[in-house]
Amino acid sequence: MMHVRSEGTRKLLFLAKWFILLSLLAVILFETRLQAVEVAAASGKSLSGIVQIAGNHALDKNGVLWSWDESKYTAVPILQNVKQISSSQLAVKDDGSVWVWGVHYSSNNEGWMSTPFQQPTQIEGLPVIEQVCGGYVIDTKGNVWKINGVEHNAKQVEGLKNIIELDVNTYVSALDKDGNVWAWGINKFNEPFGPMKGLSSIKTITGGLAVGDDWSMTEIYHNMLNGYGSSGGEIKVDLRTLSKTITAVSGAFVELRSDYTFLLQNNGTVWTLIDAFAGSDRVILQQVKGLSKVTAVSAKGMGGGTALHLDGTVSSWSGARSNKVFSHRFYYSESMVGFPIKPVKVIVGVGIKVNGELWALPTQPQMFYNRVYIPVRGLFESLGGRIGLTDKLITIEYGQRLVELEIGTTTARIDGKNVILDDPIRVENGRTMVPFRFIGEALGAKIAWDSVNKTVGITL
Repeated sequence: MMHVRSEGTRKLLFLAKWFILLSLLAVILFETRLQAVEVAAASGKSLSGIVQIAGNHALDKNGVLWSWDESKYTAVPILQNVKQISSSQLAVKDDGSVWVWGVHYSSNNEGWMSTPFQQPTQIEGLPVIEQVCGGYVIDTKGNVWKINGVEHNAKQVEGLKNIIELDVNTYVSALDKDGNVWAWGINKFNEPFGPMKGLSSIKTITGGLAVGDDWSMTEIYHNMLNGYGSSGGEIKVDLRTLSKTITAVSGAFVELRSDYTFLLQNNGTVWTLIDAFAGSDRVILQQVKGLSKVTAVSAKGMGGGTALHLDGTVSSWSGARSNKVFSHRFYYSESMVGFPIKPVKVIVGVGIKVNGELWALPTQPQMFYNRVYIPVRGLFESLGGRIGLTDKLITIEYGQRLVELEIGTTTARIDGKNVILDDPIRVENGRTMVPFRFIGEALGAKIAWDSVNKTVGITL
């Protein structure tokens, strides 16, 4: 018998074939990008001498704070004399002062506010600070302070004392010296609560989880989500059978009870603890391939993380959101199980100093064919300049100077006079980049290249 397909069926089959082809193409493009990142990382000098990690940040033995993004895994130095760091762009210096950088957000009765990208700036009105976590810090007396990175001030959290550790997730949790957990935030009725005392006999808190002295793990937020006003929770997983081999736990609570926690064992291996389905007791424990001789691990969320190796080098990897495998439901999809974590060694990128001080930019300087390029908008706007864009023409107003650039050419104009660049103006990932030697002419500044430390120096 002959079956005749309808026009609608043929269209559906045609669309299905194209959907499969496009899905395969997306996977190939992602793998190609990842391989490019891995090749670039393998060809550079590894970041080394690191003693502390937090998300996409690392602190070296000389007190220099390094930062990187996940597009290239190239780290640049942005702050000196640092003793403790946070993944939320906060750091504590040797003198106990707190510094913020980058883009920060704050809320008030009128809604959310944000800053443009900012250079490291000190928070005023604080006592000497010992520890930082998220947007909160602990002073030398065990008091907790909330940092406002927009207005550059701080406010003490009342009702807390003798605090030794913080965890900032859906709710903020604090661990006191006696092993008690305190939590505060906004409940499901949109009402503020706490700080309230809950769990006890806890050794550490991380990623919305409280780890007991016996290595049992409990959800801090479970009962609070239901508005019961108690921080007791259900046991997610019992790790007591591994208590003799676990040395550290790092979790990153993301959204809607989706977490991805890493366990560090005393043999230097890292394991993932995946809550595959929120609200169930199904838990998967699997080893992260490609990581060995690890002494510390920092979760970034959605399966992303950073690992510190025994030799002081760092590996990092992105989370599931950037890999397009996260299901937009209340739990992880089956594709999350076996999520392909691919650690990449972080390498040293091109740093920048202005008048002898390390400088942070929203887009890092880069090297192309052994030539150093500087991002135009990031540098000039951080120095107080203004950028204009018309078609392929970029105008820069800095002080009394007017600079005009034409993308893809080696010609520029400074106050109406033509200037020939060593190399053409480039656009990388939507960012206009110029050869660093041109920066000296455009700013009327002295420039220098430190090839040993891979640092551009600008003296205004």
